[in-house]
Amino acid sequence: ARICDRLAISPLLERRTAGLSGGEKALVALATALIVHPRVLVIDEADSHLDAAAAQRMYECAREVRPPHLLFCTQDMHRAAEADRVLFLADGRVGAYGTPDDVFFALQETCFYPPLWRLARCA
Repeated sequence: ARICDRLAISPLLERRTAGLSGGEKALVALATALIVHPRVLVIDEADSHLDAAAAQRMYECAREVRPPHLLFCTQDMHRAAEADRVLFLADGRVGAYGTPDDVFFALQETCFYPPLWRLARCA
């Protein structure tokens, strides 16, 4: 119940899956995965169907449950900056790996480091 409350999905539990939105399905799927206390959890772009508040709840809940191995796949640089480690893939190969600061420093002169991110990091 705690995970369902944390993700604010308790009202969804009585509904049929077919009647849920993409974001609601993503949150229910995450709750289902977290309840069994997995040793490895991969969350692949799950926030793409969520509004900002639901995405924040999802990330906080996954961090709170703290599976031993947690991998978030995201294109959101701000989310990546919150990680302990970042693995950047380019053309299927490891382009950079390390702390967010190390990886973003390595990418700062490339097209993968967008101008708006440069401004945000400098502020």
